[in-house]
Amino acid sequence: MLLHYQVEMPQPAEHGYRVRCHLPEALPGQRLRLPAWIPGSYLIRDFARHVVTLEARDDAGRAVPMTKLDKSTWQVAHAGGPLDLVWEVYARDTSVRGAYLDGHWGFFNGSSLFLEPLDVAVTEIEVDVAAPCANWGLATALDPVAVDGQGFGRYRAADYETLIDCPALMGPLAQQVFMVAGVPH
Repeated sequence: MLLHYQVEMPQPAEHGYRVRCHLPEALPGQRLRLPAWIPGSYLIRDFARHVVTLEARDDAGRAVPMTKLDKSTWQVAHAGGPLDLVWEVYARDTSVRGAYLDGHWGFFNGSSLFLEPLDVAVTEIEVDVAAPCANWGLATALDPVAVDGQGFGRYRAADYETLIDCPALMGPLAQQVFMVAGVPH
């Protein structure tokens, strides 16, 4: 199953990311989780505390109730089939472990933004990142699929672990290209 996320920043100065996810084949009672950890950091984190809103809709556009099972897991009262999710994340953590956004720059780690659908066979993940400002660029290690000259657009990850291990930096970026042992960096 292809899992598709969209990341939007409608008002960067308000420190909020809006994330959308389409699940074409959600399970009955689908559970979703935001990790309490991040690759390379061996402490328990509480990224879910920054989720401000979380909504689910079925394929007819009807709201579907959700229940929070624990501090980082939610369950959708859904009979199965397509499901659209939208959530907002408050982003004011300037460390390299979380998410930050203001009118000058933005940064996120996938573990602080991307809810993971549990018990679903995800074969591929796509992420669309929308440009919040005309003069901003985007830098990430995700595989580009269709990006503009500033780096915004569609990216691909082979699996959820890859998705959360590729942070993104945004803002008025300057790029410096250099060679090491004949390899461009």
